[in-house]
Amino acid sequence: MPIKEDDLAKVVDQLPVYPGGNDAFQDFINKLSKDGIKDLDEGQTKTFIMVEYIIDSVGHSVYAKVIRGGNEGLNEKIEDAFMAMPQWSPANRHGSNVAIRLKQTIMIGAE
Repeated sequence: MPIKEDDLAKVVDQLPVYPGGNDAFQDFINKLSKDGIKDLDEGQTKTFIMVEYIIDSVGHSVYAKVIRGGNEGLNEKIEDAFMAMPQWSPANRHGSNVAIRLKQTIMIGAE
């Protein structure tokens, strides 16, 4: 992990913001969900994936790891997509930009 555990904020005054806000982040998640269908295991129609990621104090995604769900190929694509995200507005605590660990669940496949 590129940032030591002690350097990650546990509490923030403002969470980081994806470029374009929550709607744009939801579009990003929806695209991953749709694109991931082709990578499901044979016979599988859906899966839930939990990805943990870190947005650093300047807003870069510096770590992404699928911690639940998926298969090796799908997880790698999700991790790559999270690492390639555009720069966020960083989290803020007491007027300073801070790094924070976040988690996101992504449903891949049929509703």
